Amino acid sequence: MRKTACVVFGLWFGACQQASVPTTRIGELEELIKKGDMKTHVYMRDYQHRPHLYAMGSATNLDGFLQVIAGKAYNSRVRGDSIVMDSSFEREATLWLMAEVEQWKEIELPASVSDWNGLQEFISKELAARKVSLNAVTPFLLRGTVASLDWHVVHWDTTDRDVTYKKTLEAGKKGTLRDEAITAIGFYSKRPYEILAHKTKEMHIHFVNESKTLAGHADDIKLDGRMKLMLPAQLSEER
Repeated sequence: MRKTACVVFGLWFGACQQASVPTTRIGELEELIKKGDMKTHVYMRDYQHRPHLYAMGSATNLDGFLQVIAGKAYNSRVRGDSIVMDSSFEREATLWLMAEVEQWKEIELPASVSDWNGLQEFISKELAARKVSLNAVTPFLLRGTVASLDWHVVHWDTTDRDVTYKKTLEAGKKGTLRDEAITAIGFYSKRPYEILAHKTKEMHIHFVNESKTLAGHADDIKLDGRMKLMLPAQLSEER
C-alpha cells in the first residue's frame, strides 16, 4: 500500500497561524494510468464509524466509485444498464482521498459563479483570503440544486491493460442531471496529483443525489444560484 503522509495545511503567514485541516490520500492516479495499478490499497471498513468523515475513492479494478459524506457511504457501480447503489463499508478501493471535518461554514456563491471554472476560481480566491496555501488540499461541500451536472460511474474491462485517463472517463455509464438536488464532496488544490485529478483540474468532485439513487464523479457542473458552498469552519477569515 502506498500512503502519503497526511497533508496538514497549518502554516504561518507572518504573525498569523492558520488552522489545520488534515487530509489523507492513498494511491496515485499516475500509477493507475501509467502502470494499470487497480489493486486494493484501501479497505473502507478501516474508516467506518467516523461521523465527520468525508471521502471519495475509485473501487478496486475501477468497479465503481465510493463516496462518504458525514460518515455515510454512498457507493455506486454499473451493473448492466443500471447504477447500483449500496451503503456498505465492506468495499475496497484503489484510490482514496479523505478528510474529517466537524463543522462547515456556508459561503455565499455569487450569481456570477455559473460553471466549473467559475467555481474553481471562486474557491481559490476564498482560500487565498483565508491565507490558505492553494497548493494544499482543501475539502469543500456543495449542497443545493444544480442547473446541470455531467457525471460518470466507471466500470473497467479488467482484460484491458491499456489504461488512459480518457478511457477511464468513457468506461462505464455517464449522464446528465438537470434541476436536481445534490450533496457533493470536493477537494481543491493547485497540485492536481494531490487530489487524484487530471492535470488540467484544480477540483475533484463526487456527488450523491437527494433520492440516493445516483452517486459518482462530477465531470462538469452548471450553476444558477441554487447551490451553497461550504468550507471547513476552522478556515476563519479572522486573522
